[in-house]
Amino acid sequence: GSKSENYAKRSNGCTGTNNESKKMGIDENLKTEKMELKEPINFIDTYNKPEVLSNNFKLPSSVAYDSIEDALYITDERGSKVIKFKNKKISSFIEPGSGKDNVIKPDYLSIDSKGYLWLLEKESSKVKIFNSSGKEIHSFSLDETEMIHNMFVHDNNIYISYNNKIIKYDKFGKRLLEIEEPFIKSMAIAHNSLYLLRNDITYEDKHYNEAFIKYSLDGKKIQDLPIEGKGNGGLVFNPNDQKLYLFTSEKKLCQIDQDGKIIATVYNDPPKNRYEFLEKLSFGNQFVFDKENNIYTTNLYLHEVYLIKRK
Repeated sequence: GSKSENYAKRSNGCTGTNNESKKMGIDENLKTEKMELKEPINFIDTYNKPEVLSNNFKLPSSVAYDSIEDALYITDERGSKVIKFKNKKISSFIEPGSGKDNVIKPDYLSIDSKGYLWLLEKESSKVKIFNSSGKEIHSFSLDETEMIHNMFVHDNNIYISYNNKIIKYDKFGKRLLEIEEPFIKSMAIAHNSLYLLRNDITYEDKHYNEAFIKYSLDGKKIQDLPIEGKGNGGLVFNPNDQKLYLFTSEKKLCQIDQDGKIIATVYNDPPKNRYEFLEKLSFGNQFVFDKENNIYTTNLYLHEVYLIKRK
């Protein structure tokens, strides 16, 4: 692609707003470059257009939903804090600082079945676990120095994706499992299996390949799965219907079966041109369902968090 496209692909956000496209590294001329898009598979019109929940973020890097409290949590990496959204009100939940109950540049966030928040401070390679009152109950330092691409919590254990592998730890930082898969950007557990998604936004081999891979929970590779399109976003298990969902780079949300095949497309908001494609590139990389099946997601480039209501 063009230099501006490559820059936007690899940028971790921007310092400007959506009116400052040059700071985002997106060429205005790309507004005239139309996209060739595939028709969505088995489209079921399920969701409304996104609403901006808030644009008062420096870099909204991760979202997690607590079904016990019916609350959404958002990490603002550059703002060094965690924001809580509950009862239609936004409040600061964890403040910046070096104290026990504070955070420094929290990047990834996940919530376990008991409502504990697991936060990853990527720069310090530290995992901090908080209760629903915002008090730290435990923390541990990671034993790896490789770059981190994502984290995922399941059954009191944490999976962390590094440059060359995934490591599963218990809540005390003890290694339980290692899987040699590089640059995994999204992970989910469903159908008693571990699903891993590697995309070309972060990883390109000489053939520009992506990968969608299924493992057993004890770390044995089961199969490579089919994948549609390039630069796919987040992969999420929806506890409401027990299905896997995948956001594609064309801003389609697809429900997929246990073998990775698309069952239905439930949301479709395709970019009108190459500029809009790059502007929305991170939309859907991090997303969650609430118990009403509404969706929350982020856009790093526009510094926004969205609510996508189910119809």
